[in-house]
Amino acid sequence: MKNMLNNKPKVSIILLNWNQGNESLDCIDSIFTNISNDMFEIILVDNGSIDGSIEKIEEKYKGKIIFIKNNFNNMFAPANNQAYNIAKWEYIWVLNTDTIIQNDCLTPMIEFLQKNTHYGATTCKLLNLDGSTQYYIHRRFPNFLKLVFWLLYKRFHIFKFSPVIQYLYLDKTFDEDFDIEQAGWACILLKKEVIDSIGWLFDEKKFPLFYNDVDLCYRVWKNNFKIRFISSVSLIHLKWQSTGKLNFFWSIKNLSISGLLFFKKHSLWFSYIFSKIAYLFLFSWLFGFSLYLFLTQKITFSELKQRWKFLWQLLTT
Repeated sequence: MKNMLNNKPKVSIILLNWNQGNESLDCIDSIFTNISNDMFEIILVDNGSIDGSIEKIEEKYKGKIIFIKNNFNNMFAPANNQAYNIAKWEYIWVLNTDTIIQNDCLTPMIEFLQKNTHYGATTCKLLNLDGSTQYYIHRRFPNFLKLVFWLLYKRFHIFKFSPVIQYLYLDKTFDEDFDIEQAGWACILLKKEVIDSIGWLFDEKKFPLFYNDVDLCYRVWKNNFKIRFISSVSLIHLKWQSTGKLNFFWSIKNLSISGLLFFKKHSLWFSYIFSKIAYLFLFSWLFGFSLYLFLTQKITFSELKQRWKFLWQLLTT
């Protein structure tokens, strides 16, 4: 098989910046330091940053990377799609800017996809700053039971039942290669022809921020392509650097609704129905408590109205 690395560049790296401070610049520096410059193009989408981060990147890398500048936060999926729409090459590397490349992790992933035509994507081991393996980012596909037990585990850290272990791949050490269901959003390398065959990169209408990676991987598998985790390849992932800046209630609302939309889109009716019942029960109780907070003047009418709108949105999703 002809080695595509002889015809460079062939990889379009998609990066998204939103008030990332120096993190995006550190990520880009690590790419240029560790990966041959003639292997890739970088397309950086800035979602209306106001912290000066985009100016720092442009000052150092103007002419070396492609910039798309939004004057507002265009969210994760639409912004990545903007980059994908102008990407030139046959491999697409969706990479979070809260990652640090330590070596040439790109070549082994490309070579695997070259040799294994029935695979549509690859991902790698994610590390914490201290070099330990990072869990919880790569996952199996969700269902109702996995989500319920995961929420209990996330809240109380004691209910590590089998559905949680399965969902979060806690049964894996990540020290050997295996076929993975949902590659974490931090790093996923895909064949462009596979993305084109499944229709699009991210479903930005249904999943602008959450579940876009779940939906993408599900569509890859549904169209008879596999995704491979390669244990010999790793990068540092700082995690939650963008989503951690979001309003907590807004995040919970959109995460819940995105989960329902995922189950509904893919006709996973058992999980859709029972998740909806569980969410309605939980958030109806929380709305009742919010009503009490409003009557005791601890939240405003505007906040109460927002929470009612969320409850109504859950009901109609």
